[in-house]
Amino acid sequence: GCLALSVGVGLARQSQSDDDVARRQLESGRSFAKQGNYTEALKDFRAVAETHPNSSVADDAWLEIARYYLDIAGDPQQAATAVDAILKKYSTSNSAPAAYVMAGRLAALAVDSEPDGFARSRQPADLETAQANFDRVPRLFPDSPEVPRSLLYLGDTLWYAGKRGEALGHLERVTADFPAD
Repeated sequence: GCLALSVGVGLARQSQSDDDVARRQLESGRSFAKQGNYTEALKDFRAVAETHPNSSVADDAWLEIARYYLDIAGDPQQAATAVDAILKKYSTSNSAPAAYVMAGRLAALAVDSEPDGFARSRQPADLETAQANFDRVPRLFPDSPEVPRSLLYLGDTLWYAGKRGEALGHLERVTADFPAD
């Protein structure tokens, strides 16, 4: 009995220690990213995501990787890989709402990117996929801070789909429900 208890305590300490290391490495990556040193930031984010996949911050590391590839490097394929990792393995995490917003942005990607970072495809299937991903955020995560952004992107997407009335409804909801955002 005592041996099993000490092994269990030892495993709990190791797990807590791994989580602490993962947290520190995530913060290290964020610090490098703020400095513009994305090579080192990615090393830290990948270390967390791949070496500590069961840590409480692995989803956050994948989100940082996705943000880098979507917003900095302009590599939608790499961004999609990171977004898929979040939505498949960490679907209920705090990173999932932002991943759905990115999935919507990726679905609407076209060759020419707009200055706001929301490149536009006017293909109906792409617009429908984008709409679905943006719409998931308020449906699945109504209290997420990503809700206003998802509604804004949803309004934009509906506008480009020619659904002006629906688009205005979502855009008005953003200004009415989230005036400080």
